[in-house]
Amino acid sequence: MIVSDVTKPQMDRVTEAVKDFNEFIDLVPIESKSDGGYSLYIDIQKGDVAITVSDTRTFLRNWFKSLKIECDSNPRDFY
Repeated sequence: MIVSDVTKPQMDRVTEAVKDFNEFIDLVPIESKSDGGYSLYIDIQKGDVAITVSDTRTFLRNWFKSLKIECDSNPRDFY
């Protein structure tokens, strides 16, 4: 998932929010210097990967929508 126009404190908050959403998920934000955004990698430690990825994407889209931040939700995950 790609997120643009987001601050470091917002990324810290969403990382914690994802951990609260599902304790077996780690959100790994990788900063992109070229476009001022982040690539978000979802590290799933337990559970059904396909369902967990889908649920987590929906959670992230809604979380960022509340901040009026657009995110690219096209699947780029490796199963």
